[in-house]
Amino acid sequence: MDITESVLPLRLSDSRLVSVCTTDKPFVLKIENSGSVDDILEIPHPESGFAGGYLKASPEEAFLALSYYSGQSEECFLLFRLDTKLHQVAASGYMFGEASSCAFSPDEEIFVFALPFSCSEWWQPWDDGDTEVDYSGQRFFDFGMIFLQPTSGGDFSTHTLRITPPESWEPIREDYDPFLKPNFHGIKFLAISMPWGVEILSLPLESIVYLSPPGRRTSTTRCEQGGGRQPDTRPESE
Repeated sequence: MDITESVLPLRLSDSRLVSVCTTDKPFVLKIENSGSVDDILEIPHPESGFAGGYLKASPEEAFLALSYYSGQSEECFLLFRLDTKLHQVAASGYMFGEASSCAFSPDEEIFVFALPFSCSEWWQPWDDGDTEVDYSGQRFFDFGMIFLQPTSGGDFSTHTLRITPPESWEPIREDYDPFLKPNFHGIKFLAISMPWGVEILSLPLESIVYLSPPGRRTSTTRCEQGGGRQPDTRPESE
């Protein structure tokens, strides 16, 4: 498998080229400048396999993210500080989900990794009756996860996207874009693209983010603490 088929190389604004060779075990992540190699890092080959991935730099190119997936509904991210050399900041390991997308905050202090549980027929738990009931009697099912990783290092936080439709709700069963496409609105709000439209989330996020599709509330977010393969070219997220 050629590197351009598995992880597309990324050209930085200073003309340096970042690429990943996934035919080697371990993988080789390298930065080249005018044909010479500035830095090389080895990345262990994932035991669960590898099916593709993508690279993304932060707005000021101080950080670099590498995400890849196993082809078995598992995706992960690695975060690096990017200067003359590559310095690993964080590594998530494979997590359940499909069709990830990511973004950096405008101040580059937070890396967002958005991961739906499925890239098709997101309404299936509702149709199958595979829902749960919360303490108030509200039926719900979980759509995916948002992971917030400080670029300074340390652990990332996890935030469940929970859908709470009304009993009379009927989903629109049609093709949709599965990517959540996180996008910061300043540093206090995070927009995500849900199947029914864009939702604006207030930061900081709680551990569970409640979302209601149209029919009950429109583009409204309620947060509560606790409770309870696509092509390799990913959507642009700023």
